Amino acid sequence: MSNIIKNHLAIIILIVVIIASGCEKKDEVPVVTTSPISNITGITATSGGNITDEGSSTVTSRGVCWSTGSTPTISDNKTTDGAGAGSFSSNLTNLNGATNYYVRAYASNSTGTGYGMAMSFTTLGQSPLPTITSATSFNATDATLNGSVNPNYLSTIVTFEYGTTTSYGNSITATQSPITGKNTGNVSAKITGVTAGGT
Repeated sequence: MSNIIKNHLAIIILIVVIIASGCEKKDEVPVVTTSPISNITGITATSGGNITDEGSSTVTSRGVCWSTGSTPTISDNKTTDGAGAGSFSSNLTNLNGATNYYVRAYASNSTGTGYGMAMSFTTLGQSPLPTITSATSFNATDATLNGSVNPNYLSTIVTFEYGTTTSYGNSITATQSPITGKNTGNVSAKITGVTAGGT
């Protein structure tokens, strides 16, 4: 074989190797963006993400992760919302009221996990709203104290204060305490040792 043919053959092989190595995709994690947070309550919120590039292999798991720290990972709380590329929606649950959280989308493939930008939000929650109502079930020695409370998403301990003067002097925890959620609920407590005909 002449040197010219050998040289041409070597050049062709070199070009094929260069093209082949250029076509090989490096090991890459997915590229994902985080969707804005919406539908915020005291215990839930909605987010999600969009996978714009699956990386070097198919996305096998995707969702959002969240924590009170600024860089949540899949080791923290997370959702699992299918696989593959494209957009997805995620529901965050079991949150605490009046708490600041950070959330970011994630997507995992055989190489690893890619994360979107972290976003922050604060769940709803404020001081409880109590209302007292008339006592019931009077007899010679006991009575039932009644009221209603809206806990406004925060875990709320309910107590009644009572006494024979406006200084009260006694207290008792409501049977329903503690209460949570966003709706007003009735609360009560039975006291004993009252004096017949007393105020």
